[in-house]
Amino acid sequence: MLIQPQKESEEILLNEALARNIQVEYDTEFIAMKTDESPHKAIIESNSQKNEIPYDYLIGADGGKSRVRKLSDISYDGLQYDEEWELYDVELEMELNRDEGHIRFFPEGSVLMIRLYDNVWRVAGRMDSILNYMPKKSKIGKILWQSKFRIHHKIAKKLSWGNIGIIGDAAHLHSPVGARGMNLGIEDAYILSNLIHNNNLNMFDEIRRPYITKTVNGINNLTMILAGNNKRAEFLRSNLGIIKFIAPLAMPRARKFILGIN
Repeated sequence: MLIQPQKESEEILLNEALARNIQVEYDTEFIAMKTDESPHKAIIESNSQKNEIPYDYLIGADGGKSRVRKLSDISYDGLQYDEEWELYDVELEMELNRDEGHIRFFPEGSVLMIRLYDNVWRVAGRMDSILNYMPKKSKIGKILWQSKFRIHHKIAKKLSWGNIGIIGDAAHLHSPVGARGMNLGIEDAYILSNLIHNNNLNMFDEIRRPYITKTVNGINNLTMILAGNNKRAEFLRSNLGIIKFIAPLAMPRARKFILGIN
């Protein structure tokens, strides 16, 4: 696996924006929008000052708690799981292949392991103290970052309305299993911008929703196999022989799914 940390992705995108004379404004917050007058206006707060900015189109790329979506009274429907996941970036010395991703199965759940760089690995799983589930003879070094999170699988009721569209986590949420989050958001932006260019923003929901629904449902099913606490998931994790038999047949399809070319 080739890994590019999000920080590097952001730096590349920022440099490209600056090369096109597009200024990225930090410490700036979208507060509200005025749609009862023409032109429509977005209220933006920066340096403790509120400004009204007229817009032709408003794109909400403002995350799972999207204010654009909430102010438009668009519901966010789907599933939410109560179990907490643990996530670590940690220094590890072990015998696993450093250039491959790994999933370690246990009856009570599973642990995902991907090396980021040098001997620093990203480790995630839905079990308490997942670092206790490392391979034998592993040496655990410094924990560089850690977090806990809960899984949501949700899709907004509408992806576009009037002259507004939402993309990325504002439009859909899912677990990190399948590694599709950033790519789905980039696909959203590409398709939405082309539709706006051709004055067809109203078609975004119709075009995009079937694919997003299929993808989020697939990620949910995969997540339940890896971390679900139902009997079916526990049976599969406890009988790795079945998974080993199916894996070679499933890998071509899995690669297409992860790469987003299905």
